[in-house]
Amino acid sequence: MKQKNYVAYLRQSTVKQEISGLGVEAQREIIQNYLKDRKTIAEYIETESGRKSNRPKLTEALELCRKTNSVLIVAKLDRLSRNVAFTSKLLESDVEIVFCDFPEANKLVLHIISSIAEYEAGLISQRTKQSLKAKKARGYKLGKSENLLNKLEQAVKNSNKTNHQKALDNPNNKRAIALLKNLVKEDRSLSEMARILNSEGFVTAMGKEFRASQVSILLKRYNLKRIEIMKYNYLIFLDYSTGEIIRIKLTEEQKRDSEKYDDFEEYLMTLEDGYGFRLLDCSWMAVERLQETVYGF
Repeated sequence: MKQKNYVAYLRQSTVKQEISGLGVEAQREIIQNYLKDRKTIAEYIETESGRKSNRPKLTEALELCRKTNSVLIVAKLDRLSRNVAFTSKLLESDVEIVFCDFPEANKLVLHIISSIAEYEAGLISQRTKQSLKAKKARGYKLGKSENLLNKLEQAVKNSNKTNHQKALDNPNNKRAIALLKNLVKEDRSLSEMARILNSEGFVTAMGKEFRASQVSILLKRYNLKRIEIMKYNYLIFLDYSTGEIIRIKLTEEQKRDSEKYDDFEEYLMTLEDGYGFRLLDCSWMAVERLQETVYGF
């Protein structure tokens, strides 16, 4: 008796299965266990949903079976199709088909099994549609990536708004804001504000001492605008180490340079070498006009 030839048909429903190869390997093992020492003359792998009837690889496999008088072998019935009309068409074709998980099945049994599979697939589809309809009725936006992004953006906005309100309502923060408002009115530098906050026992969210850069962030967060100190034209320094008074008339270029610094005292330090002072040894002030009155000399 002439030994039959077999053409293997394997199907995977997702690209993820295609990349992993797990679905195909399992089917290949089932087929090989069924054939034992025999080998297939060809193997066709389809990556597509089981409910679709358009199967180019299956068409090729059937065509080869006709040319070589071979048997189409499939690991499991559900690997072929969950569509009754499609399965019926295959079973009525002139190609012999064997399912490894049910080799004794006749055409009637296969029709019944495929009908049940299609019914289950229909129930899944119906439940999915009902679930999506219920979500849509509750106000969910479905189906588009931009809807998900909009929802994420709104969630972030709501979270930021809530956190900001909690910060405003915090008694400790209220005291710090009140203190900062007074310091802004007094035209204190960012470094001075940081020193005063630390001396009053305030700490950052991380439990550490304030720095000038963090004070700058607080002023922006709570919309506490500092007085623009560079509207002034003169800087006056009293050097305690020498008793010298240093007067500096600011140029427009120097004013522009000062705007690059969050803390004005950081800018003043850049002037130390050019004007021969050390800021740590000095008190300073900025004035719009310079008027000098001398007593007792």
